[in-house]
Amino acid sequence: AVVSTQSTGGAKSLALERKVMLMKMKNKSSGPSSIPQSERIYLNVTAEGGKQCYFHCSNLWSVGRSVDAISDHMGLKNNNDQAGVDQLVMEYQGEVLVMGDKLCDNTQSGDTVNLKYIPPS
Repeated sequence: AVVSTQSTGGAKSLALERKVMLMKMKNKSSGPSSIPQSERIYLNVTAEGGKQCYFHCSNLWSVGRSVDAISDHMGLKNNNDQAGVDQLVMEYQGEVLVMGDKLCDNTQSGDTVNLKYIPPS
């Protein structure tokens, strides 16, 4: 029989750890100040070349609008309005998110997303 070494406090400590991380993200995040606090989604964003930042987006924004705002902030080349060139996409848990979907349908505050380039399809 396999015996779990994890105590019942494990879930509580993970929840506390996530809360602490979210507080740090809120204090250090960049993003439009015009977004009301109640609408903000705080993300840990990584990108090619080892770039990383905390950024807040609106929960009303599409994934595409979020990619545009984050890429502007991070200084990433974004040619998503052009055909036949590499596209900058948002990846969450190994899946590329659909640009037209709402960001809040795919992520929540505290999540880590990755911006990366993919060849045109």
